[in-house]
Amino acid sequence: MAIVNASPDSFSDVGVGQATADRVARALAALDAGADVLDIGGQSGITGVPEIGEDEEIDRVLPVLRGVIAERPEAVISVDTYRPAVADAALSAGASIVNDVSCLLHEDVARACARHGAALVVMHTKARPKVRLQDPDAYGSDIAGEVTDVLRERIARAGELGVAPDAIVVDPGVDYAKTPHQTVTMLRDVAPIRGLGRPVLWALSRKDFVGALTRRPPQDRLAGTLAAIGHVDPQAGDLLRVHDVAATIDFLAVHAALSGRTDTAPDLRLDDDLRWSDGRAGRFTSPAPTGP
Repeated sequence: MAIVNASPDSFSDVGVGQATADRVARALAALDAGADVLDIGGQSGITGVPEIGEDEEIDRVLPVLRGVIAERPEAVISVDTYRPAVADAALSAGASIVNDVSCLLHEDVARACARHGAALVVMHTKARPKVRLQDPDAYGSDIAGEVTDVLRERIARAGELGVAPDAIVVDPGVDYAKTPHQTVTMLRDVAPIRGLGRPVLWALSRKDFVGALTRRPPQDRLAGTLAAIGHVDPQAGDLLRVHDVAATIDFLAVHAALSGRTDTAPDLRLDDDLRWSDGRAGRFTSPAPTGP
């Protein structure tokens, strides 16, 4: 799942073009790099600043969504929102997933998914959107268990509101209302979350806990992100929400081969034109045999 920001204040898009055409181009590039899903968000998750209006959020999201669909009508698109009007507008325009980061604060989001036959991502958090909660006493000794209990209840509620059971994805809410230490503690034990029996959305890319561990700013957190992905060991059906699509796909290809999930042919070889980075392929050949 490639992150497509349609907001001007994302922490990860500093210095990139903000015109709709620029955003559509980045989305198409992510598809070309191998992304399976585009997650378009019109409101940054930056905390401590006011929410934008629903109309403004819609005005940011829909032009990008429509621009992508015009070029790639087969694209699978998620809208990153927790507000019913935005969800309904995006689903009406061609999105098929709602990525709700509010722990289903507004139940009409689930109802919109049910009406459109769309998938719903239910994320754990203890805080309202745009509110930063860093309370070292917010959880007991079993953070993964607490998160799982809340997600189990939210899955049940989404089902009561009409969302099909096989259309619900869970997200443990990495860094949302969790200190870096709490996030690390939660991620050390992912078995309870997997025990919910639903696909998991792992939003690990460039997160605060990676920065806290590596002491690096967002754009320099790729190695830490890949380490986190390797640890959670994505299963079939899981989603990885990432900024760096190509690097993540390369990581997964090697991880799958070494773990035995994919086979390698006995004649696996590296093409000559990939052996060097400076175009030397073909310049070094074995000398012709001499002598008897």
